[in-house]
Amino acid sequence: MSVRGVLALDVASYAIGIGTVFLVAVPAAAPAARARAAAGWRGALVGFQHIWGDAGLRGLQAMLFAINLMAGLGWIVLTPMILARTGGDQVQLGAVMSIGAIGGIAGGLAVTATKAPAVKMPWVLLGILVFSVLGRVLLGIGDTLAVWAAAWFCAWACIPLVDGYCQSIWQERVEPARWPTRSWSRRCGRAARSRARSAAWSIPVRAAAWR
Repeated sequence: MSVRGVLALDVASYAIGIGTVFLVAVPAAAPAARARAAAGWRGALVGFQHIWGDAGLRGLQAMLFAINLMAGLGWIVLTPMILARTGGDQVQLGAVMSIGAIGGIAGGLAVTATKAPAVKMPWVLLGILVFSVLGRVLLGIGDTLAVWAAAWFCAWACIPLVDGYCQSIWQERVEPARWPTRSWSRRCGRAARSRARSAAWSIPVRAAAWR
C-alpha cells in the first residue's frame, strides 16, 4: 500500500469515528449532571489560575506544550516514512514499533526502580534532550532498521522519565500547607487536569499545522 493509501485510511478511520458520534441520540443532561459539568469547568479554571500564578509551572507547561506539538508532527509521518523507505515492508515497521514499546517498558521499570532525585528538573531536561536528539532527529536521518529501532527505543524510554518527574514536580509545587488535605488533593487534581487539557490542545494545533 502506498503512503497516500495509508494516510487515506487514517483519515477515513477518524471520519467514521467522528461520524458515529453524530448519529447517536444523546439525551438531555439532567440538572444535577449539568451542575457537575459546570463544577468541572470551574475546577479547571482554578487549575489554570494556579498554573498561571506560578512562573515555574507556567514555563514548564509551555515547554511541554511545545514538545507535544513538535513530537506529534513527527509521530504523524513515522509510519508512512518507514513504509516509504522500506518499499512498504510492514515487517520492518512492526519491528520498529515493537522495539519502541520495549523501550517504554524499560524506561518505566528504570524510573520505578531508582530513587527520585531531590531536584528533578535537570533530569526532565536531559530526558527531553535525549528524546529529541537520539529519539527524533536520529529517527529522521536514519535509513536502516537498526537505526530506526535504536532511535524509537530511546524515544519511548525517555517518556516515563519525563512524564513521571513532571508529575512529581506538579505535586510538589502545589503547597499542601496552604490547603486542607482534601482541598490540596482537589487542587492537585485540578492543576493536573488543566495541565492535561493544555497538553491535549497541541493535538488540533499540530493537525492544523500539518494541513
